[in-house]
Amino acid sequence: MSKFLRTNHPMTMDHVEKNVKKRKYSEDFLQYGFTSIITAGIEKPQCVICCEVLSAESMKLNKLKHHFDSKHPIFADKDTNYFRSKADGLKKARLDTGGKYHKQNVAAIEASYMVALRIARAMKPHPIAEDLLLPVAKDIVRVMIGDEFVTKLSAISFPNNTVRRRIDDMSADILDQVIQEIKSAPLPIFSIQLDESTDVANCSQLLDYVRYINDGDFKDEFLFCKPLEMTTTVHDVFDTVGSFLKEHKISWISTFGTE
Repeated sequence: MSKFLRTNHPMTMDHVEKNVKKRKYSEDFLQYGFTSIITAGIEKPQCVICCEVLSAESMKLNKLKHHFDSKHPIFADKDTNYFRSKADGLKKARLDTGGKYHKQNVAAIEASYMVALRIARAMKPHPIAEDLLLPVAKDIVRVMIGDEFVTKLSAISFPNNTVRRRIDDMSADILDQVIQEIKSAPLPIFSIQLDESTDVANCSQLLDYVRYINDGDFKDEFLFCKPLEMTTTVHDVFDTVGSFLKEHKISWISTFGTE
């Protein structure tokens, strides 16, 4: 899974949230199990139970209460002192980047990528992770191992937008790998195969497959899928492919058969 994990993706949530109005953390949030954490200079709410970090615009009492009521109802009878103790422990754990908490956090992120990959391969709707897969996993762990291990699964974040971001991350990373392999091929030429299909909205989609030399053998990979928004003429196809090659700094001259 390590090859799918992007460490420097340009479109991150932190980048988007720079334009969000800054909201201040309030001690009132602690009654619903939320402390705060600063990432990239932006203060965000973090749940002390599942360690999930919400967006900056979620720094509202009603949104934090919704998270607490929907995901952690069994903690409804806990008082503020309980959550304050959890918050103190969480803040100490943040300082231990080589310790148990850090390793569990990395494992939770890797697990969420693995689940997102399976959802994408099975072509299932993204909410299935939070609505079905995670509850089922918790039931299995609770019965087979014990309640004390169920809490670890709560560290895995499965909102619909998270699954989408994981899939987008993996798709972008795979594309980057293919582009780099094409550029670093020992023989700087490649061939492409084009196909056209229609999506559920009956819109034309241009599919591009590429063949190039890698590790002494031919390698076939899917390169891109782009909509043909106006017409499906040869000119439109040529412009779409040319725009993609230009974006990724690949010359038409490298295309096998091009003169």
